[in-house]
Amino acid sequence: MFHKNSLPIFDGHNDSLARFFYRHDERQSFFDMHTVGHIDFPRLQQANFMGGLFAVFVPAPDEKATSRDKSKLAPALDTIYAYQHTCKMIEFMEKICEHPQVFRFENASDLQKCYEEKCLAIVLHFEGAEAIIDLDKLEFFYEKGLRSLGLVWSRPNQYGVGVPFVFPHTPDIGPGLTDKGKELVKRCDELGIVVDVSHLNQKGFWDVAKISQKPLVATHSNVHAICRSPRNLLDDQIKAIADSGGVIGINLGVPFIREDGKINRNTSLKDIVAHFDYIAKKVGVDHVAFGSDLDGMYMAKGVKDVTGLPKIIARLHENGYSEDDLCKMAYKNWFRILRLL
Repeated sequence: MFHKNSLPIFDGHNDSLARFFYRHDERQSFFDMHTVGHIDFPRLQQANFMGGLFAVFVPAPDEKATSRDKSKLAPALDTIYAYQHTCKMIEFMEKICEHPQVFRFENASDLQKCYEEKCLAIVLHFEGAEAIIDLDKLEFFYEKGLRSLGLVWSRPNQYGVGVPFVFPHTPDIGPGLTDKGKELVKRCDELGIVVDVSHLNQKGFWDVAKISQKPLVATHSNVHAICRSPRNLLDDQIKAIADSGGVIGINLGVPFIREDGKINRNTSLKDIVAHFDYIAKKVGVDHVAFGSDLDGMYMAKGVKDVTGLPKIIARLHENGYSEDDLCKMAYKNWFRILRLL
């Protein structure tokens, strides 16, 4: 699937399942080239994109882009609604995985298949745990292929509290994990499910850090010292992730990149690479990777869509990173995490 003349890429987060799921026009196929959105199969091939964490996200049943104040937390979801909606999205994902060049990642041996057979590996990820009504449902979804779980989106649920899209602010918003949230983290460790701290508030983060015996992972979060969004990580959080052997996937959404926090698509590759540089210099290249948020956020014009990811690798190369460093950031760091499942 990918080309010998550029590095393969494994990404920590995208929202492409949701984008295609909500398009009721069946001509909008994942396997056709499109001029809208950020990801489709032909463009993935162009980008040497060999896999990633594909998010299942459940919107509110009456959600509209302009219907609420996004500087405040979204309201909690009904769990039965979230469960039913999630099951439908997994069925949709399974149809995509029927394609001979696509498969659902389930265990470490799949990484070799992903690399050697040039197939697209889809890792099932939940962006928010609302559908997990109880621990029995966690095991049910594990059997369905769930391997990465974001405890919250930017709203509260029975497990914890997320952060709103407000700027500038720290992630120190709201209480830590509930007792059910702490039990969920423990059970994820036992099953082999990555616990994602992106969107989680500061107290919740430190609860996960205390409870989990596995590497800490932020699938799509950036550096708070550069961009003061509560969605971004403070220096002590970055250090804790590195100390655990974990990984931070850099979110390419421009409001989480820019120092002013604005939705301005005239954001440079230099600004994007600054977040990679900051983490690499502070804690090492073993702890930074891609977490693009494609099809879920506004991209810089220089990136545009998935085909722009190699441009970021090229810019990192210009900044002096070695071939080994680039391989780690492009795919090896995520491989290391997934091999531990």
